[in-house]
Amino acid sequence: MRSSVKRSTSWKPAPPTDPKSTTKLWSTVRSMSTSSSIPISTKQGRKGRKAGALGTENIEQEIPPSPPSTALEIASITESSVTARSTTRSKALTGPRNTRFKEEVLRRHGVVIDRARRPTSGPFGYFGMRQDDYTLMESLNHLNIWMNTSIGELQAIVDEYTEIMRQKLCEDEYATFAKENLLKGPRRAGYVAEDGKFRIQRLVNPSFAPEPSSHWVKLPKVNDDGVDWSWDIRADCSYWLSLRGFNEDWRSQVEDVTYIKKIVACPYFTIEFKRDGEPDDVAIKQVAAAGSIALYNRFQLYRNALRSYAFKKSTVWTPTPATEIRHFGLTFVDSTFSLWVLKPVTAEGGDRTGCTMERLRGGDCEASVHNTRVLVEWINEIHRWGVTVHGPACKDEIKMCLQRDGVRTSEIGSN
Repeated sequence: MRSSVKRSTSWKPAPPTDPKSTTKLWSTVRSMSTSSSIPISTKQGRKGRKAGALGTENIEQEIPPSPPSTALEIASITESSVTARSTTRSKALTGPRNTRFKEEVLRRHGVVIDRARRPTSGPFGYFGMRQDDYTLMESLNHLNIWMNTSIGELQAIVDEYTEIMRQKLCEDEYATFAKENLLKGPRRAGYVAEDGKFRIQRLVNPSFAPEPSSHWVKLPKVNDDGVDWSWDIRADCSYWLSLRGFNEDWRSQVEDVTYIKKIVACPYFTIEFKRDGEPDDVAIKQVAAAGSIALYNRFQLYRNALRSYAFKKSTVWTPTPATEIRHFGLTFVDSTFSLWVLKPVTAEGGDRTGCTMERLRGGDCEASVHNTRVLVEWINEIHRWGVTVHGPACKDEIKMCLQRDGVRTSEIGSN
């Protein structure tokens, strides 16, 4: 039986698709979809139907298990993905890799990044210290993290960066070299004397995720329209105080007043490297996020100690000024580095209102021995500050909090 519908003589079948081209396009769509935290959604509905009726709710559209059959269908899905990413204001941003992270998370939690370049007097002038041989100092010679500043050692570092650059190696090669030669990690095993000396430990890829029940909490928003974020972030590496520098009689109770990650506490230095295919500023935002949550919880310990001191005034203690509470950061893009310091901002009554992250110094290790020396001296002095200023202040604050609850410790200011 012949069909009664007449076909137009101008009709032509769709041209055959190219399987290789379709597969390539579909691979692009998949990579775009998986890189975004915002789902592809449809808001289609018949005109006049009430909101919330069946068929008009936001429906998360999953990628079909097999590629679409035509390039037109691929283009349609791609356009939907781009539109969703550009118009939807997510309440659960993926983190520093999101272009809105600085404005919608950091600033609205009071974290301000100041990238202005200013001249500095160098690490010794900044910390008010003179240049010393750390290996000859009784309070520091038990640590094996100090970098050699001899011309030969510094030139070897410059030469290696030059070769990595010449071979056009990936960012992971730069990061691995820096962690092995500039950012040393002390050995963890072996006998440790109960001498009361501060010790440090480097953690690689540690989690900074909040644990409220363990005295590690996320930053409060400074205004109501701040975007909620989990603050679940991992730094490439960071330096913490080891609990082995605390008195064994009350060491096990440190976790009752401040955050403990296995056998370390009170982080003071965070490092982040740029990854392949990422904008340069992602590492800066990573350090800002990890450093600010570390600084905030350090500030919380300080405030708790002040409250404990007000309750138990019989103890002799000179608190650290709030302006001296800080956290240091280091970012790397290839062989180029930037050093940062994070400091709390407080109101007249002493409450935290935010924090600033200021650039201290920058340079390129591949460019000259001088630049490499600058970085090495800063790293050494940050560690010295960590064990001679940061460590004693944290220990005294921990003691103050413990003493308020009747825990017997050594006197404030002593080992």
